[in-house]
Amino acid sequence: MNPQSPGDTIHVHVEYFDGSDKEDEGVARYIASCDEISVITDAATFDELLTNIREAVALHLSNEDTVSAYNLLPNPRIVLMMDLEDAPVTTLKR
Repeated sequence: MNPQSPGDTIHVHVEYFDGSDKEDEGVARYIASCDEISVITDAATFDELLTNIREAVALHLSNEDTVSAYNLLPNPRIVLMMDLEDAPVTTLKR
């Protein structure tokens, strides 16, 4: 039996909450969660969320043997997935 080869990608699901639900208390937020590792973060803007994701993933994987701990190659790429139906249209700064 061959063990699965280490992956090179962390998949991140992004959701947008517009603040209209009672439990949102009128505050719009982006929330991101990773499939391969236990990372969840949020932010008020999409640009801030990107920064938070990078920082949270880097912190979670620091000082880890990523292959044995998560079956991930070192320095994996991060792929975001988001349903755009409810998300606002924004211009991303580069």
